[in-house]
Amino acid sequence: LTSTDRWHVPVNWVLSTDPNFNDTSPQGWIPPSFPAVAIDIPGLNQAEWYIVNKQQTGYYRVNYDVQNWAALASVLNSTHELIHVLNRAQIIDDAFNLARNGRVNYNYALEISRYLVREEDYIPWAAANAAFAYLDVVLTGSEVYHLFQRYVLELTAPLYSSLGFNNTANDEFVTAYHRTIVLSFNRRFGNEHCVETAQEMLESFRTTQVRLAADIQTTVYCSGLRG
Repeated sequence: LTSTDRWHVPVNWVLSTDPNFNDTSPQGWIPPSFPAVAIDIPGLNQAEWYIVNKQQTGYYRVNYDVQNWAALASVLNSTHELIHVLNRAQIIDDAFNLARNGRVNYNYALEISRYLVREEDYIPWAAANAAFAYLDVVLTGSEVYHLFQRYVLELTAPLYSSLGFNNTANDEFVTAYHRTIVLSFNRRFGNEHCVETAQEMLESFRTTQVRLAADIQTTVYCSGLRG
């Protein structure tokens, strides 16, 4: 490839009036020679919200006006299942990365993230994990860091209760990754039950030498040895 290579960018969208995410074929194109192009979206004025890039079929980020960001936050916090899981992850990923670059106010990204307290799928949480990991670094030592930690603990509380250290042979492959995310936040952000359980499991491991599951090893070793 060379720096002169250009491509037509396919664009598709979904409206609140017809939330069908299955058809991901292009509904419009952005020509390679245009820095900006206007695309008419039929029915847009009648829609409460809209999403561009169904199922993240295009390799690009999407920014919205403040009204649509607020509308997306509203639908996610009320009926998030209405939006395809890949687009839930996309919205989280786009909102926080655009906020990181100053293109979106963090208020919208955080308001959107509130819905995660009811999110059970791994994919949106993988996007949130990257976003929160960045905020963990930049907020460390600040006067609001404890508020951020408490917020993430509140969001992960239902998953900590359901996943926790309760790995089984029937777990799906991604469940191990999901559990690792949840345990990592709860260990590092001071969930006492998480830390105490990890310390107890380490003591049991020292006694029995029964191998710990891979998805809980980091939490058990780090919490247990620190204690």
